[in-house]
Amino acid sequence: MSEALNAALEYLDMGWAVIPIAAETKKPHIKWGVYVDENRLPTEDEVIDWFTRWPDASLAILTGELSGLVIVDCDNERALQAAEDHGLTRTPVKVKTKKGWHFYYQFPKNSGWIKNRAG
Repeated sequence: MSEALNAALEYLDMGWAVIPIAAETKKPHIKWGVYVDENRLPTEDEVIDWFTRWPDASLAILTGELSGLVIVDCDNERALQAAEDHGLTRTPVKVKTKKGWHFYYQFPKNSGWIKNRAG
């Protein structure tokens, strides 16, 4: 079993909606809107099928209400400083990425849509 598949199944067990993406482009291998529209996680069989079909795929987490996650993505020092200035780096779950950092937060219940912001 691939490392991505192992991680995908672990994340799915945590209640996070995961999908396979092309490692180079981050383009999804599947149409993922159905999971948001139907407010359901993929099944374990779907996840195994995807990562068997695309063994070199990376994985992405569908954030928001479906997975119960908000992720602050800081891809450079300027973004990291802005996040720090706004108190958005104070979380126990931090992941170092190729470009910077991801800071994970629990999605606030009944908050509706949280708009994405860049810059």
